Amino acid sequence: MSEAATKLGSTEGGGPGCFRWFWPYLTVHWSALVGALAAAVGVIGFNLAIPLVLRDLTDGALQQRSLTALNRSVALLVLVFLARRTCQSVTKYLALVIKHRVATDLRRDLYAHLHRLPLTFFDEQRTGHLVSCLTNDVTALQFLIHNGLVEALTAPFTILGCIGLVFYLDWQLGLLSFAVFPFLLLVNNASKLKLKALSRAHQEALARLTTVFLEALTNLRVVRAFHRTDYELEKFRRHNDEVQEVALRNARLGTVVEFSVELAALLGFAAVVWVGGWRILRGDLTFGVVIAFIAALRTMYSALSALSQTNVRYQQALGAGQRLFALLQEQPVTEPQPRPRRSCLLRGRVELRKVTFAYPGRPPVLKEVSLTLEPGERVALIGPSGVGKTTLVHLLLGLYRPQRGSILFDGVEVGEIDPASLLAQIALVPQEVGLFSGTVRENLAYARPEAAEAEIEAAARAANAHEFILALPAGYDTFIGDRGVKLSGGQRQRLAIARALLRDPKVLILDEATSSLDEETSAAVREALQRLMEGRTTLLISHHLTALQGVHRVFRLQEGELVEITPAALEEEGKVMSLPAVA
Repeated sequence: MSEAATKLGSTEGGGPGCFRWFWPYLTVHWSALVGALAAAVGVIGFNLAIPLVLRDLTDGALQQRSLTALNRSVALLVLVFLARRTCQSVTKYLALVIKHRVATDLRRDLYAHLHRLPLTFFDEQRTGHLVSCLTNDVTALQFLIHNGLVEALTAPFTILGCIGLVFYLDWQLGLLSFAVFPFLLLVNNASKLKLKALSRAHQEALARLTTVFLEALTNLRVVRAFHRTDYELEKFRRHNDEVQEVALRNARLGTVVEFSVELAALLGFAAVVWVGGWRILRGDLTFGVVIAFIAALRTMYSALSALSQTNVRYQQALGAGQRLFALLQEQPVTEPQPRPRRSCLLRGRVELRKVTFAYPGRPPVLKEVSLTLEPGERVALIGPSGVGKTTLVHLLLGLYRPQRGSILFDGVEVGEIDPASLLAQIALVPQEVGLFSGTVRENLAYARPEAAEAEIEAAARAANAHEFILALPAGYDTFIGDRGVKLSGGQRQRLAIARALLRDPKVLILDEATSSLDEETSAAVREALQRLMEGRTTLLISHHLTALQGVHRVFRLQEGELVEITPAALEEEGKVMSLPAVA
């Protein structure tokens, strides 16, 4: 279990326990919480003081017709209101501080946790769902903290204080004012489960909408090429309308709950005003007591309304909280052995011993595959798409773990080698080039951030990329766009090769490294790759037989098993696979 998931503990179902995992994110900011709580206590105290000051003002200064008493009472009232406003501002500001700090911590832990999860997890997940968790779900919890923390700190104690105050002022009116409480409890219980279900449906609808948006944007050129813009617009409209419909249902229910609470408070308030006024006319109650009672009752009903709204927000945030907790509970890649080696200087011997691997719920892709690459040896791996060649590469890189068998570097199992030390000596040139939004220089230096300018340029020259880089508007400082969209396929491929050259690896993996290059560029890059492969253990994956020149052995992966191909068989196969020239 990850560090984030460990500190969360476990929780089941809904209810208050559903947010037990969330408390560490709040309590770590204890100083702001203590400050908010202290200011909230001040709000409660001044809320209770206002009715008493109004009573003294009405029954004292006004009835006595004393200007001095009037000045004193009004000044006291202003000071109490000002003090309450100050405490409210402090509480709300500290709630904002906690809101932003908690969101920062939560996003950090979520992002780090995602990086620790096995690749098999992402094979089964929608990207939009994960993006929605990191954005929409965290925002829902932020909203709860900002708009609910103040009420959660002040409303319950304000209500309790007002209960004591109204009974202190007049117990008969106090009993009357509580006649609406059973109705409030009924509204709360009736709406709780429905609000929670609607909130979860809203978050899931947002996740689906995010997925549609990301997929269309990522594949925009495919959408345009197949003339599917209208289809994607219609699909987005449907999901967008679904989000709106669920959001409006959520808003309608929240509004009904809020209106019901306000209506009950209004009826209770009207009953107290009528009975209080009737008793004033009878002469058994002072006007000041009624004014104080109405002020206390107004404060209590406002606190009840705020608490009801907080409950609505809480139920709406439950779905987001459960989704985030479920994500944080996903089991990360376990650290291998209890005693990892700090570093490992590879000679370049790579060995697979009866390696078996299968994706969850699927038949094995690799079946007891055994292969040994000696230091400096070049081994080619061929086979049709989808047979498991790239999976084998991912196993060598430690991105997947085999269900059975072992992978060794220089006779040491991969689980006993420090991953950072191992991967620093392995370079991969994939078929699908992974470039980042940034400059050419930043993408090349990704392999070795401490590399000097001369080393970066030397790697680019060796990959036949230096000339086209200099022809770009800003040379090595040219921004290449998201995933290198401003470059051609061949240019992106050459940057990937230059990045691998800069790493100066002991073990080199070429996964269709020249597949995106034109014939002229491909020949130049193959020459550079031949120099790069000199003295390095190389696993070369390719569909093109011309790319197999200079390798020592060739294997075919078929039906999960490796079969070595003799030079004669390879030559014969080359004749069969050759295509007629295009006129």
